Amino acid sequence: MYRRIILVVWLVFIGLSSGAQNLEDLMKSFDDFAQRTDDEFEAFRRRTQKEFGEFLKQSWQEFELMQGEELPATPEPITPRIAEPETYNSMVRLPDGVETGRSLSLQQRQNAPLSKPSNNNPSAKYDDTRVSFFGSSLNLPFDRKFVIRLRSAREADVGDYWIRLADADFLLLIYSCRLVKEALGLNDWGYYQLVREVAKSIYPAAAMYNERTVFMAFILDETGYDVRIARNVDNGKLALMSAFESKVYFTPFFEASSKRYYIPGENSKGGRIATYRSYAKEEKRRFDLKIDRPLKLKDNPATFEIADDIMGVPLKITYNRNAIDFYNTIPVTDLDVY
Repeated sequence: MYRRIILVVWLVFIGLSSGAQNLEDLMKSFDDFAQRTDDEFEAFRRRTQKEFGEFLKQSWQEFELMQGEELPATPEPITPRIAEPETYNSMVRLPDGVETGRSLSLQQRQNAPLSKPSNNNPSAKYDDTRVSFFGSSLNLPFDRKFVIRLRSAREADVGDYWIRLADADFLLLIYSCRLVKEALGLNDWGYYQLVREVAKSIYPAAAMYNERTVFMAFILDETGYDVRIARNVDNGKLALMSAFESKVYFTPFFEASSKRYYIPGENSKGGRIATYRSYAKEEKRRFDLKIDRPLKLKDNPATFEIADDIMGVPLKITYNRNAIDFYNTIPVTDLDVY
């Protein structure tokens, strides 16, 4: 939008100084220019991804996957002294008129409406994929060219698959996912989970695990995140490795270029992997696990009873079960994240 304003002002200035007839002609010229700019950007991104696909065809090197670190030892907290019941009752009294048995409720938050982005590729064939995301049902447009099979987990086939993904309209899908990210207030890890669910929706079969892995790596890499693909030497399955801002525990990792790439969701047994050397031509973003704004996940209230009787009043809280389910996906990390 900012770029559009600057260019409009520039066009008006040029038009007035050159004797152009009206602003409508200038705006049409600008729209034509903007369209060419978008087309050039898309062609650049597609060409860049295809170059990376060719790079993936080179021989991968084997490495030992490091075992996930355990949490550092910390002193046990001091056990607090529990006040005697009669002392507590004499110190704290409920105000008159307070009703018992009432649980606090969270204000219900509705998902922001999402509009389907338009596309400028008349030859592309689009479908909607329904994604279930922590209580929300999302319909996202995707290019049918994504629905392809990966021949094997060998370097040449992974590279060819990456190039074929670059032929699809990936910018439309990424734009849609970013709309969801903003509407639901997701952090980086939330976006990771969203792309994971999109991958499961487009490639639902259990046998398409490798397809989902390469697809996730493609979308996250194009979005600007620091990810890698690795192949398990023992079973040939592909794995997605990600760089994080925080240290992650109980999760196997691989070190390259002074950075650690973790495999979320895997156990800490380690093993041998094959992957490629560093290729990044630009600094990529590490996943930040911190949540710095409220999540707007669909409300699914549940009640937790802290105590059944405190001075004759049951102590209960109401929470959003969908939010708890999301929190449970966060890898074990440092305390400041929580």
